[in-house]
Amino acid sequence: MSFTILLLSPDADPSWPEKIRAAVPGAVAKIYADPKDALADIETADAAYGTVPPELFARAKKLRWICASRAGLGGAYFHDALVNSDVVVTGMHGSYNEHLSTHAIAFLLAFARRFDHYLPQKRWQRGPGNDRSADQDSADRRGRRRRQRGQQTMRRLRDASARHRPAGDGTASRHGRP
Repeated sequence: MSFTILLLSPDADPSWPEKIRAAVPGAVAKIYADPKDALADIETADAAYGTVPPELFARAKKLRWICASRAGLGGAYFHDALVNSDVVVTGMHGSYNEHLSTHAIAFLLAFARRFDHYLPQKRWQRGPGNDRSADQDSADRRGRRRRQRGQQTMRRLRDASARHRPAGDGTASRHGRP
């Protein structure tokens, strides 16, 4: 049984027809950057990927399925002939939800950190609005050293108190400790 699909999207990858033929034995896949070039082949096509304009759809005799190449389909996509037909239209909605949300958060974080300023420089330097004086940098270093000394002191106190803490099993009173 032969199955013919026309790839009618300018963003269709040229390698797709071969991949479809390899995955679906007996499938015929043809790619068209411009849907108007598919006038002859649409008559025998079982499926199409992309936008099928009304003049092309009018010539389709066997078409059963159209897979939209994008998620947001406007009202112009669904012309009267398509709406009144038995052709099934599927879309890409939901396919990219997780990827898009992750991508959006990544951009949000990148712009919050002024990545748009640093990227063209190809090296990290302070940008406009992020200028800091040498006094601020040295104050930061002093503050960092104070925090480190404070953390060291706290570790020493904790260790010392652990050495002098009663065991809780009565052995402390036998050794002369309260």
